[in-house]
Amino acid sequence: MNMRVIITLLVLALLVPVFPTQAQDPTGADCDPNEVQIWLTERQAWRNATQDVLDAQGMSVPNARNYLHDHLQQIEDLDRPGCADEAMLWTYYLYSNLQYLLTCGGAANTACVREIQERLADYRQRDDDVIDALGGPFGFGADAFRDVRPAGWALGPAAEQPDQPPQAIQPTPIMGADGPPAPSDVPEQTGPPQALTFAGPQTKQFGPLYNDEFDETYTVEVTVQNARFVPETEMSSVAAPGYALLIVDLAARNLGPDYIAEIGPDNFQVSDSTGNLMDSIYIEEVAECLFDYVDMEAGATTSGCLSFEVPLTGALDLRYSFDPYGDYVEGQYLTFSLR
Repeated sequence: MNMRVIITLLVLALLVPVFPTQAQDPTGADCDPNEVQIWLTERQAWRNATQDVLDAQGMSVPNARNYLHDHLQQIEDLDRPGCADEAMLWTYYLYSNLQYLLTCGGAANTACVREIQERLADYRQRDDDVIDALGGPFGFGADAFRDVRPAGWALGPAAEQPDQPPQAIQPTPIMGADGPPAPSDVPEQTGPPQALTFAGPQTKQFGPLYNDEFDETYTVEVTVQNARFVPETEMSSVAAPGYALLIVDLAARNLGPDYIAEIGPDNFQVSDSTGNLMDSIYIEEVAECLFDYVDMEAGATTSGCLSFEVPLTGALDLRYSFDPYGDYVEGQYLTFSLR
């Protein structure tokens, strides 16, 4: 769903004064201060709405994931000034790990919940720092937007978003009022991860696909070049108990004939032997090779790497879907066997 949400002019006027018509941010990108103000207000409003979802008592994991997917899509659809690209990158990191927190909570994996909560504390601070750096030259920062919400936002069935609004009260909570859920009866796995069976590179094509939102038709070619586990050292990132960190090297090419509006980390997930889908997460080991969000002209290529936290044993498949927010329908995604 692509619903453009406009924050009321009254809220905008109360937050900060009107600035000069043009300024330059610390990275050197030209930005209109008023455009930065509007984008930050709307972006932070959706981030605050996401926190409302996470704070809700009795919210089921599937419904919370639906909300978060919708909120990220709302942020993606905003008119973003060029100097806000770094802030948008941290938005993706933040939402990716929030989704993983929901996965851990749904699996009643308390160790994983604690690990992701610690990681999110760092990510939230970095996110605030980026917002402060973006708005600072224009006289405002993250603290100016703590209480804003999208116009018309309401948690529950009465909300206008998403298309099928999640119910606010469900029988399977993410976490109780007293903390994370009780540990699962299934014992946690230990030891090194089961070896991968991937024999790459593997290349597959998907399409031709008609994107009715942008009136475009294209075929995308995806290549999985390599897959590897992060070795455990004193300096490496640490996976939750029972999990290992997996890095996948990817490349994509637009075979045309039209433009691909966007491809990025959200298009890829890993499925395990039970059918659980895991979104990518950000770790330091992928900082220099991150598969980032890009728009692609016909004939264009992009490449990079993504990291996932996966079970130590069992089957693993990498999935590419052109619609990261839709349901997986047979024939509507590519699968690459990794283990």
